[in-house]
Amino acid sequence: MSSNPYARAASAYRSAIQTLPPVKGVAALLDRALQHCAAAEPLLKAGRYDRFHDEIRAAITILSGLSQFVAGQMPADAAVGWGRQCGGLVVALGRIAGGPDPRERLHRCHDRLARLRQSWGRAAGLDTRAEPLYAGARPASPPPAVDAAHG
Repeated sequence: MSSNPYARAASAYRSAIQTLPPVKGVAALLDRALQHCAAAEPLLKAGRYDRFHDEIRAAITILSGLSQFVAGQMPADAAVGWGRQCGGLVVALGRIAGGPDPRERLHRCHDRLARLRQSWGRAAGLDTRAEPLYAGARPASPPPAVDAAHG
């Protein structure tokens, strides 16, 4: 398999759409990115930074692929919004360990990703089970709705 993260993300997306309808494949990939974020927290707590980095990198890879390939299937205005949401999450995930309170940064990223998954699920008529885990500590504003019908 390629070491290029964009090639890996593209491969994951192509695999998902071969076995699931595209809107469900996107939901499954967002769920997987959420799982990687959730798996990163205990590793951060335990000081296992190499494994923590691997989990964050996996979430970034998924979001990078989704940003690139899903946006190509959307109308231009929706694609811009989708790209900004995914791109913002990629940047935020990449900066988690680079500042004060990485655990809080991880929580914020997880919640943003969960709200994106909820928005996608609502727009696609799918379940919205991805709940923000840490939103009780601060006000949360959901991302704008995504036009999943074109994904």
